[in-house]
Amino acid sequence: YGVNTLEALAEVKFVVRKALSEDGVLVLNADDAGILAYMKTVEQPRICWFSLDKKHPRILLAINQQGRCCFTESGNIVYFDGRETQAICAIEAIPMTMRGFAQHNIRNALGAVGVARAMGYSIDQIRQGLTSFNSDENDNPGRLNTFELRSGARVIIDFAHNAHSVEAVTDTVKRMPARHKWALFGSAGDRSDDEIDAIAQGVCWINPAQVVIVEIEQYLRGRAPGEVSKIIKQSCLDSGLAESQLSFAASPLSGVKLAMEQMQADDLGLFLVLSEREEVIDYVKEHS
Repeated sequence: YGVNTLEALAEVKFVVRKALSEDGVLVLNADDAGILAYMKTVEQPRICWFSLDKKHPRILLAINQQGRCCFTESGNIVYFDGRETQAICAIEAIPMTMRGFAQHNIRNALGAVGVARAMGYSIDQIRQGLTSFNSDENDNPGRLNTFELRSGARVIIDFAHNAHSVEAVTDTVKRMPARHKWALFGSAGDRSDDEIDAIAQGVCWINPAQVVIVEIEQYLRGRAPGEVSKIIKQSCLDSGLAESQLSFAASPLSGVKLAMEQMQADDLGLFLVLSEREEVIDYVKEHS
């Protein structure tokens, strides 16, 4: 599509800044190296920086210059309006952060605070929004939807389908305690071999005890049946998994059934479901 590098993508994404009014505020992630690099090349509008680290140079500079910023401190989301620091709420009180394990959603919360304050919403309104927005199939379908099974195992269903989103959810799962971790995933056929390999390596980063590789018939997109699964299998083996740790299923739903039949109490399953999501959720809920 004419966008082949992260630098080019950043330039496209930053088109939104051109719609800012004269007194508008651009809310930016200081933890993103690409954003920091791009902002060196353009005229600086009014910015609200956010970061997980209160001691990030951009945050310290914003506070020193009485600018807006948002950061975490002592387990809380904190906003600085240029004059005073305002505590929003505890990170663990925000459902989508998964008790703080989901670092990417802490950043999403920080960004949301910056935008909401710039739009004039009160601290109470922002707190209410953050603490009442659930990470479930109703409020945020396909994003870290978590289910406690009757067996005592837990299942997380997510729609992550590229290396970057897989990295975010696997970072979350990597931080979570479990007896054994399971992974279920496939990939669309229009991804390159390297992209599919990157997704598989990202999944293997959680050091799963078992992996279920699923075919996604609706998303073959020019690939022969079984071709994507073969690439994923090799990637898993290259990542250090044994063949005995790999299973195969003809569809996401059949793969979920296979995994849940074997999962035990205190196991944690990460199911990356790109198709049959409603059927999968219905099945998981029947066993919750």
